[in-house]
Amino acid sequence: MLALLDGLPLALAQAGAYMNENLTSIETYTRLYKEQWKDLMGSQDARHAPLRNYARGSVATTWIISFSAIKAKSEAAANLLLLWSHLDNKGMWRGLLSAAPSKSDVAAERISAWIGDIAKEETEFIEAIALLRRYSLIEDMEDQYGYAMHPVVHQWAYHVQDEESQTTLSWISIIVLGLAVPGSDSETYFPVMNRLIPHVMHSLRWIKKISAIKLSDELLNW
Repeated sequence: MLALLDGLPLALAQAGAYMNENLTSIETYTRLYKEQWKDLMGSQDARHAPLRNYARGSVATTWIISFSAIKAKSEAAANLLLLWSHLDNKGMWRGLLSAAPSKSDVAAERISAWIGDIAKEETEFIEAIALLRRYSLIEDMEDQYGYAMHPVVHQWAYHVQDEESQTTLSWISIIVLGLAVPGSDSETYFPVMNRLIPHVMHSLRWIKKISAIKLSDELLNW
């Protein structure tokens, strides 16, 4: 297994997490890995994938196996990871998501279509985070409250989306950020803004990209 995954800590952690979560043997995981690796390296769509040539695709392969398992258990949790790729990879907390549906019915509907009740219900958020943690795709932040995604996983989570999903999730991330800003007279204004700034800086690339696209009435109706 060590040689198969090129000794990469991230790949090994994901493989171990998958086997522990699904009570899978090394032999079974090795078979799944080889099947996924063959598909990944032979795919024309993956020719320019950012992780395709990184350590022979070891990280990408283990990520695909884990993501598929997560999606089978909770599509909303899997989609949370995809939405997160449009934000900064660090500093995810429930408040970042929960403000939008409480302030806008339209935002609540659009967000719910992707991540279910994760943004509205604390228990749903906790369960989604727990699932992602069990597969070692995210972790607790040591220096502050919140969660972080490994930069490699963060990059891959964006790449696997098709253009339509990228555009939609970019819009959702921008709306989430905009509605997460508290009133200037709020006692939490400065602490919350300090946490939002890294996400806003990361989202500037999506804002610039979207601004070059002809906006539809539907997207403007948020």
